[in-house]
Amino acid sequence: MLLGAAELGLGGCMVASIDRPGLRAALNLPEHLEALLAVALGRPGETVVLEDGRPDQRPYWRDADDVHHVPKRPLAEVRIELPGF
Repeated sequence: MLLGAAELGLGGCMVASIDRPGLRAALNLPEHLEALLAVALGRPGETVVLEDGRPDQRPYWRDADDVHHVPKRPLAEVRIELPGF
């Protein structure tokens, strides 16, 4: 969902701190479904650049032009290959 939003020029954020009972009631969710996360979408208010790195080793930072730099692990480090795919 977030990748699709980004493709449309939208920004987004997954939110885990939600009022689950209130969301269940507002959306009239059946008992067998549970909302684990909500997604907030909107027009980005800042420029974000993804950087190679680990967030636990290098914190987020802003440069002199107020660009928000966000460290992310490289794809090769998180990708898994499944047999037969």
